[in-house]
Amino acid sequence: MPPALKYLPTEQRESAHAELSSRREAHNAAWGAYEGRPKRTLSIRPGEPDDNTLINLLRQAVDRLVSFIAPRLPGLELDDQHDTDTERWLRRAWEESGGARLLARMVKYGCLDGHVFARIMPGTPYPRLIALNPANVIVHWQADDYEQVLWYELHWTAAGQDFRQDVVNQGDHWLIRDLRKDQPPGGAGWSVTDEQVWRFATPPILDWGHDFSPDRYYGVGETGGMALNERVNRIAGDISRILRFHAAPRTIGIGFEAEAVVGTGIDNFWTIPEKEAEVFNLEMKTDLASSMNFLNFCARSFMADRRVILLEGTMADLRHVTNLGIRSLYLDQLARAEELRRNYEPGIKAISRGLLVLGGKNTGAAPFHLKINWTDPLPIGELEVLEGLERERALGILSRESAARLRGRDWALEKARIYSEGGLRDESEPESESTHRSDGGRLGGKANTARSA
Repeated sequence: MPPALKYLPTEQRESAHAELSSRREAHNAAWGAYEGRPKRTLSIRPGEPDDNTLINLLRQAVDRLVSFIAPRLPGLELDDQHDTDTERWLRRAWEESGGARLLARMVKYGCLDGHVFARIMPGTPYPRLIALNPANVIVHWQADDYEQVLWYELHWTAAGQDFRQDVVNQGDHWLIRDLRKDQPPGGAGWSVTDEQVWRFATPPILDWGHDFSPDRYYGVGETGGMALNERVNRIAGDISRILRFHAAPRTIGIGFEAEAVVGTGIDNFWTIPEKEAEVFNLEMKTDLASSMNFLNFCARSFMADRRVILLEGTMADLRHVTNLGIRSLYLDQLARAEELRRNYEPGIKAISRGLLVLGGKNTGAAPFHLKINWTDPLPIGELEVLEGLERERALGILSRESAARLRGRDWALEKARIYSEGGLRDESEPESESTHRSDGGRLGGKANTARSA
């Protein structure tokens, strides 16, 4: 969208329409490829089978990235020391709007459209959070500062009528204007049907890019290089066509006429009266190994462009691999997920701040601090993790409360339960030397007394 110097509700409509059409075209192409409607690379003659073989590498890559970035809703901490009522309220507000499922939808929009738009709306008992379809939103930004949004435009059609909503930045507040396109269809004018002032100390719409590009406002998704996926499908289609014609053996007869072949009733046994007759099967002398290798090379290259790791083998091959070994195998994809998480963190923090403001839990004036604890996407060996926590406890560098938080438990709740069972010991009480193993691990709650031989 061309930049602007101020809010222009009636000017630049041609460029705005061109921007909206361009974004919708890109959206339809990306989601069409993701949902299994890619371009067919082989022509089909009437009456012939369809040899096109469509391998949806984009869906595989996007689904794996979504699972790595947000396998679950991350932890949200406002206080490093305690699990506060405000933190619990914030997590509940996210869950009421969809929680991990909503976040996964945002990430998927980012992967395919390159940009994420979220809207916060007042609600009871919790504000409502919505992931907007990026195909229906365009942004106007300041001409000399593209990070400064002047206004958003939301477009939709209902009952054959075009509607638009402008969300305008007025400095200390936002103005929301509803407009309807003038009839008859094709008319160039827009009429204002409603106007509201947004007085909350947070924008009603928040947006961020999936991956950034230094020369544009909108983010970049994972749909670049789709020609490589089309090449994979072309190779797969060629292999499918070759197999259709040549996979089954062809029976060849030499030295006799077809009429000389006489069938019998003995298990389809044939007789041929000619002494010099020969009958044999003609089979392919290759298993298309070179074609399959090239197919796999192109598929791996497509995934490598997105830094997605595809492991070969079975789970049995990893049974003796440590947590560190598994992480080393997925190092590139973990690094990519961490990069993308850094792009999503400002958006999650802005949304969380907005939820607290609309819920009356934050005025929006004071500095806002939120720590986001992302979930590890890889399976981990519980024994290794517990041994690590046990050693840190033995060294005296980790409290029980911190250990509980690292394990995803509510320490206040667990503390009450442990106390009710009579198993809670004061943190300041010194621990007996005999309660630890020689390697630093803890043996138990009471000292073990060795009996003399």
